[in-house]
Amino acid sequence: AYGLRTEDVYFSGTPELAIGQGSNKGIVLEFDPAGWVGKVSKEKPGWETSWGLGQAEYTARPAPGVDTKNSLRAFTVKPDAIGDKVNKMVLKRTIESLIAKGWTKTVQDDGAIRMERPPTMRDSLEQAIKTIGG
Repeated sequence: AYGLRTEDVYFSGTPELAIGQGSNKGIVLEFDPAGWVGKVSKEKPGWETSWGLGQAEYTARPAPGVDTKNSLRAFTVKPDAIGDKVNKMVLKRTIESLIAKGWTKTVQDDGAIRMERPPTMRDSLEQAIKTIGG
């Protein structure tokens, strides 16, 4: 989800519903919901059961005029998500660049790397959305 998208993007309220579907192999992106307009996805069989258990999948798109490229709050990369050496080096450089910009890196018990955007950057996004009437 980036830029001024106009098509729906699929989201999950829990990592269990997000990991391992389709080509999703271990990278979880967490977005600030401010600026997104969405609804519960009722496309998959059993959605009502999941909803009853407090889990859901959603479809959403940016609110009109909202640029969502800065709505990423955090991301987590599972240890086996990146296989080849070239992409591992790209990830390493990306993480180093984000840390230099104030992001926080945490290595989780399972070896996953979690990167979180600084709160001041999130606050700026929320303020910008309020300013434009979101």
